[in-house]
Amino acid sequence: MPDKTPVTDADIASIADVSIDAVNRVLTGDKSIPQAEYERIVETFRDVDHLHIPAATRTAPSIGIPLPFMSLIGDYIGEVMQGISSGARELGVNLNMYTRPEGSTENLSADELGIRYQHLFGETGNDGLILIIPDVDTQLLHLCRTQQIPYVLMNHDPDEDDNNFNEVIVAIDNRTAIKEAMSYLIGLGHRRIGFITGLMQTSDAKQRRQGYIEALEAADITFDPNLVGTGNWLEQSGYEAALSLLKVPDVPTAIVASNDLMALGAARAASEMGLRVGKDLSLIGFDDIALASEVSPSLTTIAQPMDELGNAAVKLLAQLINGVSPSSPHVLFEAKLVVRQSTSAPAMQRR
Repeated sequence: MPDKTPVTDADIASIADVSIDAVNRVLTGDKSIPQAEYERIVETFRDVDHLHIPAATRTAPSIGIPLPFMSLIGDYIGEVMQGISSGARELGVNLNMYTRPEGSTENLSADELGIRYQHLFGETGNDGLILIIPDVDTQLLHLCRTQQIPYVLMNHDPDEDDNNFNEVIVAIDNRTAIKEAMSYLIGLGHRRIGFITGLMQTSDAKQRRQGYIEALEAADITFDPNLVGTGNWLEQSGYEAALSLLKVPDVPTAIVASNDLMALGAARAASEMGLRVGKDLSLIGFDDIALASEVSPSLTTIAQPMDELGNAAVKLLAQLINGVSPSSPHVLFEAKLVVRQSTSAPAMQRR
């Protein structure tokens, strides 16, 4: 990237003859300021070429990780960040984490989109980004692609890669992981197995649901759409989905949830309905967050190597920043089934 003089929000305010508060409002997508001021600020950002302005004092590469606020409190994101931090320390790379501005970016113009994300490439001078699915803003991804900004996608389905962009992807083999969990339950004697999806707009959720369907087919078990509940990765959605699944005429003897939080929600629903998890109902989650081993009964789950995922993402991005194409653009990790107390043979079979 060519050297440029860092431009601050105060500089933009001075050039556009507006207040710094007005500049900050534009950066967060707030259009409540006078139209004339808004247009001057947009024009000023465009004139100073707000993208790719590295900090003058930076001596090491910098990697940015944009996340929505809610993700920062999630166990999954927190554990992935440990791996990213470890990789960054090992390589001597600066790590910058951001909360994404609220509000949709779908209707923003190219200039407005650049302004919304100027903090990622302006004074902080990030050389590249790690974008974590399912929290990736599609417009930010488009910006990275069109502006040739180095980036690595985490937990994106390689099969959804657009060949025109040759995405560098670090992910889990979701389908195989779910099939292993299903095979374990079927081996215990379960035939009526419910499934709680994640947010179906995400590749992780699609892959895990597909793994569930493929496992049923392999065991010659007819797929029953009434045994599939829709979740959104959050605990409450697992609770609500499980309540519905446990009210169907021929109730499932086991449930696989697409992440641990939803599995914990399902456990709460089962308890309210008088069912004992691990005895009356078997339950499997996905991720192996810290809480999975701490609850009672402890949760059987699919453990992701989250440290390895984060570490690999940093190292791949460092290669891209240095102009080196990774020998393998798609790095797929295996997940491992961890058997704990929440699973057992169906109650009728144990009698």
